[in-house]
Amino acid sequence: LLYGLSAGVITLVPSAKGVDRAKRNWNVLAEMATGIRAIRASRTIMVLIILALAAVVLGQSYQVLLPKFAAETLQVPASGLGLLMAMMALGSFVGNGVVANLRSGAPLGRWMFVLGIMSGVSLIALGLVRGMYLALGALFLIGLAGGPFFTINQTLVQRLSPVEIRGRVLSLWMLTWGAMPLGIMGFSALGDQIGLWFPMVLGGAGLILVMVVVVLAYPALLSVSEEAK
Repeated sequence: LLYGLSAGVITLVPSAKGVDRAKRNWNVLAEMATGIRAIRASRTIMVLIILALAAVVLGQSYQVLLPKFAAETLQVPASGLGLLMAMMALGSFVGNGVVANLRSGAPLGRWMFVLGIMSGVSLIALGLVRGMYLALGALFLIGLAGGPFFTINQTLVQRLSPVEIRGRVLSLWMLTWGAMPLGIMGFSALGDQIGLWFPMVLGGAGLILVMVVVVLAYPALLSVSEEAK
């Protein structure tokens, strides 16, 4: 029902002006190549997609471990797992509400960096806690940081992409989620061999490392806003 509502709302969005559709190449591979060239031409967009990929692989794969984590580490029933997931969703709801009220021209790149670090720290905390209430708090913080991180990341990719190829760039951005199974396989194997805590701590530490390295290599990211071109 909600997907249908979303589709209906999208139809109300006006078409972008100034786009010559007659010049559009409708070959799928050619369109992808155009999007790739656009990403390579913009260092900022390339960095944003790299961060999205890291956040998906390192910061989201833990979700498949939650059922076993709830049953074996926290020793709670299925209702406890539902509560854990609900707290993560609540955190994301609150965090996106904060982001939606940021002033125009806010340094979204700086916000994204802080949220990425916060996601990594919260994920490490989740791997180390052993009590239900502490796990609920960690998952709330993961949602509080992770949801807005992706919101800001996708917003910047859209706003910084030229209007005539925005759809192609966003399509390539969506492919980052296709890498999630790779992270899941690795995290699951580590969970079996070492323990459920290890892939969570490793994923959180890896995400923090990627955020720091990227900002050191491209400090201009911290000043990027949705108004930048």
